[in-house]
Amino acid sequence: MLSPVSNSVSADAITVSRENNNCPEISPKLALLKEKLNTIEPGKRTDEITYFINFIERNETQMRGIPAISDRLSTVLNVVNLIKDNIIMEGDNMENLSQLSNLTREMEGMLNSGECKNTHERVAAEVSRSAEKVAKEAQRAAERVTNEAERSADKVKNEFQRLRKNGNCNIFHD
Repeated sequence: MLSPVSNSVSADAITVSRENNNCPEISPKLALLKEKLNTIEPGKRTDEITYFINFIERNETQMRGIPAISDRLSTVLNVVNLIKDNIIMEGDNMENLSQLSNLTREMEGMLNSGECKNTHERVAAEVSRSAEKVAKEAQRAAERVTNEAERSADKVKNEFQRLRKNGNCNIFHD
């Protein structure tokens, strides 16, 4: 790898803005990455660079919610700076492009595990809501059964009292 020649901006120099997301430092890193990647001439963009640009565009919103991606973006920013330097100096970028591909795969894995976690949380919330509905319905059913049992007991009691008044209370005697 050649030493950086371009305007390398370290990820640590990026100011953190407070936004309504889980990891606010990701947005400025993504913005800087997009800016740096867009300065690479389309004819000099490799498949790895194009894939990473598309990856960012497709997943930017999701990426903001996963703090661990921030570290990967810092590393990607350094790799992109090296790639740009090697493009300018017409150096070999194989190692840097390989590293960019590996970092992209790592972030894809993080997004997929984040999606699984979110899916599990949504399923757990739905199960909880369903359990509450079932519990309420069971309570209503128990109340209906209790009310029906009370009505039946009252009917039996009233019938017994009616029979007793009429003198037909010999149902227990032969």
